[in-house]
This record gives sequence, C-alpha cells and structure tokens, in this order.
Amino acid sequence: MGITKQIKVADLKIDLTNYRTVHQPDEEHATNALISIHPTYFWGLMESLLDDGYNPTENIVVLNAGGKHVVKEGNRRTASLKLIHGHIKNVELPEHIQKRIEE
Repeated sequence: MGITKQIKVADLKIDLTNYRTVHQPDEEHATNALISIHPTYFWGLMESLLDDGYNPTENIVVLNAGGKHVVKEGNRRTASLKLIHGHIKNVELPEHIQKRIEE
C-alpha cells in the first residue's frame, strides 16, 4: 500500500526510462523528450501550473529506488515544476513562459 507525503520538487527524479520516450541520459534530455512528444500539451500544462499552482489532489506517483524518489506517474508535471523552480537548465522555453517565470 502506498503512502502520501510531500517531497521537495528538487528531490524528485524524472524517470529516465519513461515509457513515452526512449531511455534518456539525464533530466535535461528527458524534459526535452517530453516536450518534443507534444509541445502544445506540455506548455499548456506549464501555463496551468503558473496560473493556478500545483493541485495537491493530483498525486505524483513516486517509487523509492535506491534512496531516490523516481517519478512513475507525473513526469510532465514534475518536469514543468523543475523548470519553473530552476532545477533544470538548458531547456528552451517559449518567450511568454520565460517572462512569466521571471515575474
């Protein structure tokens, strides 16, 4: 049975073997892969998070693997949050989203 607890965004690890993409070497590449699958959906999700914040009723499912909190469900939300909080760099953001983050 799972447990519910809050984990810092910085401590969550994007699943580098996410079924939506091929294996990725790091979170930066994994984020770019998630964006490339459906950019409009990804950026729409990110704008929703910027507009309304994170809704804690939409759980992110995490597996504790070797002391790391690997995201199994919610990788796009996690990647968006990591971009917003500056935990992932070198991802090209649309200009309007970059401005909103800076504000």
